[in-house]
Amino acid sequence: MDKIEINHSAPINASFKNNLKTATGILLLINGLLFIVTILLNINGIDLTDIGGLHFFLAKDFHFYQFVTYLFLHASLWHIFSNLLFLWLFGLVVEKCWGPKRFIAYYLICGIVGGLLQELVQFVSFYLTIAEQDPATSLETVFETGKQLSNELNSWITIGSSSAVCAIILAFGIMFSERQIFSIKVKWLIIIYVFLQVLGFVGSFDNVGIFAAQLGAMLCGFVIICCWNRKSEEIVSDDKKIDWGMKLLLVIVGVNIIYLIINS
Repeated sequence: MDKIEINHSAPINASFKNNLKTATGILLLINGLLFIVTILLNINGIDLTDIGGLHFFLAKDFHFYQFVTYLFLHASLWHIFSNLLFLWLFGLVVEKCWGPKRFIAYYLICGIVGGLLQELVQFVSFYLTIAEQDPATSLETVFETGKQLSNELNSWITIGSSSAVCAIILAFGIMFSERQIFSIKVKWLIIIYVFLQVLGFVGSFDNVGIFAAQLGAMLCGFVIICCWNRKSEEIVSDDKKIDWGMKLLLVIVGVNIIYLIINS
């Protein structure tokens, strides 16, 4: 079994200033600054969400760059706080194991794939809506209808880093799958977490696109990790952030269960 030893000369629990110099820290800063810029521009009548948010691909304002920019925009203080909290706790650990370049590549690729899957799910939803009115609807008709409704479809916007963050959480769970929190192995928490995402995707109508993006990002992350780690690997670290990450993962699973029960 191969072992990856983390360089303890630059510990994960270093000062806040040192953490900001990491790829994770840079992502946190970009998200935070863009959130402030979004608020300031809104005051002046400029909607950055409309520019950088991921639109449905049949919408008038859709652009390919939005597959990246949507990952750095957030709708509310709670939205950005929860995503960046998870990114900070899980991201620092994962980045220490992989290095900044691989970590950033993983984050962006998973986020983009999540956006692609969401676009696919939205298209299927759009197609089914039209097919209800005309069962003989063809794909050509759907695209033509999309052009006619391109302005109305601009309201289908997705923002937030949750898809990429979910992929980071998955990576954390795979790396430390045998560790335990309250006698529960991390791998079981991850399995439950993914299962809850699937339930949310199947049972939710309003948020089906969001669940699709998160599942797509995690599926992409799993494939990437399998390609990178063709041999069994053991991560060696005794950092406290791993324990905090495991506790937070337990909380996330619990919150997801409560959310699904309330909305069932």
